[in-house]
Amino acid sequence: MANTSSHATTTALLLLICTSTIVSNQVAGLTCPHILTSISGCIGYVRGLVGVPPPGCCVGIRNLIAEYPSTPDRQQACRCLQAIIKSLPGVNTGRVAALSDKCGVNVGYNLTLSLDCSK
Repeated sequence: MANTSSHATTTALLLLICTSTIVSNQVAGLTCPHILTSISGCIGYVRGLVGVPPPGCCVGIRNLIAEYPSTPDRQQACRCLQAIIKSLPGVNTGRVAALSDKCGVNVGYNLTLSLDCSK
């Protein structure tokens, strides 16, 4: 009987942890898929398919900055952007690093794969 009670307690605890994690992620709203959607207009530029960042790219970057101004948000965005860069074939990392300058926005850092997002 104790084993069943222990199993039920463990299951309830895991359910509570999962629920609180889901709720906190929804409240924060900052997810890698959301970031990818916001910067999707930049993909052609960072892959070298177009010569300048399209207006939608720069608008997406500006919106992310406005939407997530806190340091923890920016750190999470940095980690997501690094993961996105690594997952996209043909990305020119020099273009990625220059993107904020090209769009005339100050993100607070030039994104590189070696950037320590915790700082």
